[in-house]
Amino acid sequence: MKKLNFLKFLLLFFLMNNTLIFSQKNIIGKSYKALISKSCKEFNDGGCTIKTFCTISFENKNVIIKYFVDANCTTTQREKLYEENAKKNNKSSTWSIKNSKIHIQNFTEFGDFEISENSIIGKEENNEKLEYVTFYEIIE
Repeated sequence: MKKLNFLKFLLLFFLMNNTLIFSQKNIIGKSYKALISKSCKEFNDGGCTIKTFCTISFENKNVIIKYFVDANCTTTQREKLYEENAKKNNKSSTWSIKNSKIHIQNFTEFGDFEISENSIIGKEENNEKLEYVTFYEIIE
């Protein structure tokens, strides 16, 4: 009886570890992208429509997080300013999978991510309101 329980434990342990390893290998080399904000701004000399995106690219042990802006402004100088400011937030960090969720070290903007078939899903809190942010896989 003890041997059977031990075998069940080993089998369960093996399946859980393989699921985590499979999930981890499944996202290595993949990149995900989300539209994280969009706005319009009016100025005395014109205005802008601004869309901010975030991409997350998983490597073996590191993840690269990049922000970029698609700004459509009446002056190209203003567009370049928005684009350059977004790049200042780019960073690299480490990642791991815990309890079937992706944890990115020092990147708390969207919490831990849930893995879906072609996306990862994070959570963002805005003014005491919880919103889900879906990062879709970039297929090239």
